[in-house]
Amino acid sequence: MRSSNPLQRDSVYENARSLDLTSHSMSVLGTANKLFFLSLVMIAGALLTYYQFSLGHMDYVNMLMTGGIIAGFILAIILAFKPDATPYLSPLYALSQGAVISGASCFFEARYPGIVIQAMSLTMLTVLVMAVLFSTKLLQATKKFKATIFAA
Repeated sequence: MRSSNPLQRDSVYENARSLDLTSHSMSVLGTANKLFFLSLVMIAGALLTYYQFSLGHMDYVNMLMTGGIIAGFILAIILAFKPDATPYLSPLYALSQGAVISGASCFFEARYPGIVIQAMSLTMLTVLVMAVLFSTKLLQATKKFKATIFAA
């Protein structure tokens, strides 16, 4: 199937096929460690933005959120075309996205007090539970499980 999406071009898949998977194999523990690290970086960006909200500086919140959107977009473009830069640029991407998510959350919190803490708590609890279930192998991605998730 032909696509105009630059990430779906044939050369992307050819490069993936030629990788030496023995030296760059992915593990559940490595994935969990990266998830934890990037989550902490994202939370740092979110806390910086929320701190400005707590001080009543909505102009700073707007500035951080807009900067995060622009930086995130630029980083996403770079990471799409230069996957080798991922280890170096993904923390910056996580930081910018933390500012964006927190900035949007601040606007919702100002309008509907209490809604953000509920959404944030449930999201973080879901991520934590899923990470624990996968890392302890209580939940495994079998063919039936994948089909169920895909159907859902």
